[in-house]
Amino acid sequence: TDIIATDNLPEGLKFINANVPGGWTLSISNNKITINGEKLANGEKVLITIIAKAAKSNTTLINNIKVNGTGFDSNISNNNDSETIKITPLVDLAITKVVDNANPLFDSIITYTITVVNNGPDKSFNVTVGDLLPDGVKFISSNGQYNPDTGVWFVGDLDANESVTLKIVVQVIKVGNITNNVNVTGTGHDTNLTNNNASVSVNVPESVLLNITKVANSTIIVAGENVGYTVVINNYGPSVASDVVLKDIFNSNELLNLQYSLNGVDWLDYDESVSLGDINVGADVTVYFRAKVNGSVRGDVLNIVNIITSVDD
Repeated sequence: TDIIATDNLPEGLKFINANVPGGWTLSISNNKITINGEKLANGEKVLITIIAKAAKSNTTLINNIKVNGTGFDSNISNNNDSETIKITPLVDLAITKVVDNANPLFDSIITYTITVVNNGPDKSFNVTVGDLLPDGVKFISSNGQYNPDTGVWFVGDLDANESVTLKIVVQVIKVGNITNNVNVTGTGHDTNLTNNNASVSVNVPESVLLNITKVANSTIIVAGENVGYTVVINNYGPSVASDVVLKDIFNSNELLNLQYSLNGVDWLDYDESVSLGDINVGADVTVYFRAKVNGSVRGDVLNIVNIITSVDD
């Protein structure tokens, strides 16, 4: 009879609520919980639930409770008990990623900058960033412990409010949109998972690498005779070369009756330019030219060709 249980909540636990059965009372003062009951029959049990909130993180708390009552207690060794509670550290790891050029050209160099911060309040251990580079870029270098094969940057430990930065230099090897995703993990309970991931995109415009060669059928021509040129245009990609136009720049007083052919059989009079349409990646186009050298010409005859396309070259 007259049973009294005393539970001294340790600093770091805040009392929230309790479930006390009928005939029992509970009071609290300065984190000291006192539970009173009138009697327990032989073999009878009573369950009292106490709900508390962890007011500290990254700590170990010991909660002690004892019970006594009137009458002779034949075994006081079990009148005390304790529970050890390990409170998980609280962290808020956040990651951002930016790029120094959001519209780079094909084959150019760009730099990604990744920043990781621990907003705390506790220290996070074994902080690791995952950044597997997309297919559209080629790794060149970095300034930290970054493995381009696995995409892992091992940061290590981060104190509360500590931040670190990694720069990754890459070469652009594809056109179009290239998105790079990153994430961060570490020990401790992360209170905000919405900032553990980030991404950055670049938009690489269509572009081509066109190469043109021109060869004369003879480098020594007698005035008054015919001369022929063969022009080859190669598209080394990465995009289709659209609306390709070839222009032949010549002196009409030196070369007479200039004609061109796309197959070496059918000849057309040259009129300022030759429209070649689209040239696919890896494809080439051959254009043949022929003309008569003016009989009055002496010395070198200069003939220049160039090409233009609607795609960035």
